[in-house]
Amino acid sequence: MATQFAVLQSWTTILGGAPETGQEYTGREIWPIEAIDGRRYFLKKLDPWRNLPLADEARVVAYLSHQGIDVAEFLLTDQATIAAAVGEDQYVLLTRLEESELTPAETLAGEAAAGSATARLHTALASYPWQTNSYTENLAGSLAGDLVLPPKTRELFERRRDEVIGRIANLPIQPVHGDFTPGNILLAASGVVPGFIDFDHLPYAPRIWDIGKYLSRRIRTGWRGEVAMPDNQCLDHITAFLHGYHTESPLADEEDLGLSAMILAGNVLEVSYYLEVRTGILIRRMLPDHDQTTADAIAAANWQMEHWDEVEEAVTRAV
Repeated sequence: MATQFAVLQSWTTILGGAPETGQEYTGREIWPIEAIDGRRYFLKKLDPWRNLPLADEARVVAYLSHQGIDVAEFLLTDQATIAAAVGEDQYVLLTRLEESELTPAETLAGEAAAGSATARLHTALASYPWQTNSYTENLAGSLAGDLVLPPKTRELFERRRDEVIGRIANLPIQPVHGDFTPGNILLAASGVVPGFIDFDHLPYAPRIWDIGKYLSRRIRTGWRGEVAMPDNQCLDHITAFLHGYHTESPLADEEDLGLSAMILAGNVLEVSYYLEVRTGILIRRMLPDHDQTTADAIAAANWQMEHWDEVEEAVTRAV
């Protein structure tokens, strides 16, 4: 905590002399900050495994803001730098976008708005005028590779692998968010989308990679908390989100055809990633809920493959 207090001095002009520092978001190295004038921010420690230079992320975020997309922007330090350093660690100060704690029913009511907002985000990203020093997602190659999967998931996926790869292999690419989980789309109870956060991936990929990753999480049950909800209610989330997206920016036929495959890819690739981290194949920080999240993703991937036609119908209903 002393480190965070020390680094905040780099934003004294914005925060004042003694801003209030809240508790860390468990395991995520993000702290809520309230300035002397009452304005609220987030202090974030940068992950050492960044996917693109900080300057590129800051430029894209600033561009999106100018295009009318609500995003968490970087606040320059008093020394006119994006980040402040303490030893080998770097921190950034971000504007805080408001959000609401929603029940599952309220979340479903907001899915169409989330879909529309996502379409506007993708339109703005597609118009970004400069190259980003990022990477290109090789989703087909990753799915064709040696994935680390539990036996049942591997058996089910082998039956679908060629079809899934064929549906997504040749889609057009553009800059996308890249870590497009429900936690990175902020929702309000009114159905308004206050904005988007965490643009530290920004790969080149099909735009439905973002959509697939988001909807892959809606098949999982962990986010529902203690609320009893049948597994197939996730299909309503898929239809509502995609309907909102199509209303704003219709997808091409080949993108519609690839949606179910991308939803499955979102869970299967994350299962493999989580298990690689758990077994030490890949060295990454594990969050406290790592094992629970892994089990949730495995169950979701298996459920989709066992209910493939139902997911396909949910996608079709949205068009």
